[in-house]
Amino acid sequence: MTSTTLHSNIKTSGKLRKRIAMAVVGLLLLVIVGMTLRANAVSSTTTFNFTQAELNDNWGPERIIPSGGYSSVGPFAGRTNVAEIRIDSFNSATDTYHRTEGIKTKYGATDNFSKPGNLGQSVSVDLYLDPVWGTKAVRAGMWSVGDNGSNGTDAGNYPFGILEFAHVEGYEGFRFAGNNNWVKTRAFEGYGKWVTLNVSLDSTSHKYVYSINGTKVGYANAPKVSTYLYSVILNQRNFGRDPQANLSATSYDVHWHGSAASQTEPDDK
Repeated sequence: MTSTTLHSNIKTSGKLRKRIAMAVVGLLLLVIVGMTLRANAVSSTTTFNFTQAELNDNWGPERIIPSGGYSSVGPFAGRTNVAEIRIDSFNSATDTYHRTEGIKTKYGATDNFSKPGNLGQSVSVDLYLDPVWGTKAVRAGMWSVGDNGSNGTDAGNYPFGILEFAHVEGYEGFRFAGNNNWVKTRAFEGYGKWVTLNVSLDSTSHKYVYSINGTKVGYANAPKVSTYLYSVILNQRNFGRDPQANLSATSYDVHWHGSAASQTEPDDK
């Protein structure tokens, strides 16, 4: 090999190393930018502390006062300040609409649900999957609805975003309100544990995004006018007059706890 050839190879090798170094730097910059964007996408999630004072002042009945009442209890399943909603099958409403029983957010003890609220774009709450539900007809879910701050909550801000646990005729597990239908998920892994339910509003792509224990399980269309979530409802179903085949329609209790989970902003879809 001549000295000229050797010099040329060394020069070429130096250029190659420089290109590789520049490529590595570029890749690192892309990773850093991606991590930064991802970090910025993580926003706080509205959660709740179900003390008795909180339930008295900032929650009230949805549709109808829960047939067995509701209160803060604890310790329960390892947690304190748990909202217990009791469904009394002997006190089921005669009309179908009022067989859905629950509580919803309000803003102060004197509020009659007329004050505007703003819960941001993500709400979470923990639900305990009680082992006694294994033989019972049960529905327990978190509902949320949007608002846009202009004319208050109106028809333009509906439908609700709904994520619930259901043990009904032919199905046992989680499901969410899709586009005019219930969509079943595969997230149910048995009883005797707490699970975190999350409903987020993507006001850019106009989607409700549903997550269980931090894992997204589905999307559904959300109102195009809504820019934030206005309220949260914790609803249950009374099956006292609505029996389900092969399941007991007797009374049951539902336990909710304020979740400390933080969710990632929904991806566009």
